[in-house]
Formats: sequence, structure tokens, C-alpha cells
Amino acid sequence: MENPLVEAVRKAGLTRAALSLRAGLSYAAVAHALRGYPKKPPQAMLKVLESLGWDAEELERRYVEWRSAYRDH
Repeated sequence: MENPLVEAVRKAGLTRAALSLRAGLSYAAVAHALRGYPKKPPQAMLKVLESLGWDAEELERRYVEWRSAYRDH
């Protein structure tokens, strides 16, 4: 099962650098979220993805579910 943020970023055609600039986040913060380190994805990242047509609430829900299944075990 893939991190839903990784899937969304890939399908949006964004690089980590481009996403960090658009979201106003450090490259490290974006990389950490894409690796599943934070318990919830950064809201700024979700806002960028939402502006590209993704449902932010659904992405957050799927991320938390994925992280619970993948990262915590």
C-alpha cells in the first residue's frame, strides 16, 4: 500500500522541490511527510493538493489510515 500523499504528488506531476515552494514548507518537511513521519500531513501540503483537485479531507483520512497500518507496526 502506497502513502496516499506520494500517490497524489506523483499524479499531480509535482517534485518535492516544487511542492515545498508552493506549500511554503521546507524540502525536509515535504520529504518527511512523504515518508510518513508526521502523524498528520502538513495542512499547507494538503491545501496545495486541494488546489489541484484532490480532496484534502479524504487525503488526510487515507494518510492517517495508511500510517497506522504501515508506519506504526
